[in-house]
Amino acid sequence: MQPFLFVARKDEVKLHQLSHDGEEFIYVIKGEMSMKVGDTEYHLFEGDSLYFNSLQKHGIMPVSEEVVYIDIFV
Repeated sequence: MQPFLFVARKDEVKLHQLSHDGEEFIYVIKGEMSMKVGDTEYHLFEGDSLYFNSLQKHGIMPVSEEVVYIDIFV
């Protein structure tokens, strides 16, 4: 398990999608973000979480000016 604390700013994140072995758990601490996993797009707010198989293509995009979130790679 590898936990990371990320701060993503709207003007610094480029549209992207990636995939890799394992699973991920995301928990939003502050702000709002859009998370695309496969063909499904999720809109996450403070306190929301998401768990998924990271072999699926996925990527985040801040909705608020800044989003702070924990991303745990398993």
